[in-house]
Amino acid sequence: MDLDGITETLERMQESRDAILGGSRRVIGLCSRAIMSIHGGGVDEAARMLEEVRPLLDEMRSGAHPRTAQHLIPAEQEYVEASALLAVVRGGEIPRIDKLGTMPESYVLGLLDMVGELKRLMLDHMRAGRTGQALSVFDAMDRMYGELYRFAAYDKILKESRRKLDVCRMVLETSRSAITEEVRRQDMVRTASGHDGGRDPHTIQHGAGDGI
Repeated sequence: MDLDGITETLERMQESRDAILGGSRRVIGLCSRAIMSIHGGGVDEAARMLEEVRPLLDEMRSGAHPRTAQHLIPAEQEYVEASALLAVVRGGEIPRIDKLGTMPESYVLGLLDMVGELKRLMLDHMRAGRTGQALSVFDAMDRMYGELYRFAAYDKILKESRRKLDVCRMVLETSRSAITEEVRRQDMVRTASGHDGGRDPHTIQHGAGDGI
């Protein structure tokens, strides 16, 4: 029995797991702070934090044992969430998976988590009276849900995807109600002041994913 060889293999796996979990705490902390900075208007600061994250993830990946790589998912997921949110706030395209360098599972789960952050961003715009920007964020949420709904079929492989999609649907519907009510309120104000215009609340329709 080659028990010594088995012991060495398990020790390497344990060391790899411990290194990943330790690095993940730092990565998740940086990503969480980046998200808070984005909501606080510190977009450049958030970008600097995310620049620190990429080399940390690269180092964790390079040292990961093949059988412990799945422990990278939570850290990569946070990185995707923060990076995608930053791109939306800057008015750019959401980074592709090859640019972020994450596993497919991490990429999809991170985008699903970002929908909740988009609702928070939308509400921030509404409170500040930036209804046009709030509508743009809502439209981004709607498109994102429609694109991601296909992954409900892979719930056994992509763990928690169906649950996260259910959460996204609820977030989308409460956001739709909030932005529709705000548009109606502003239209009433315009009408009362003798100015017509604004977006017809009936145009805030269900997205492609809602009917599935």
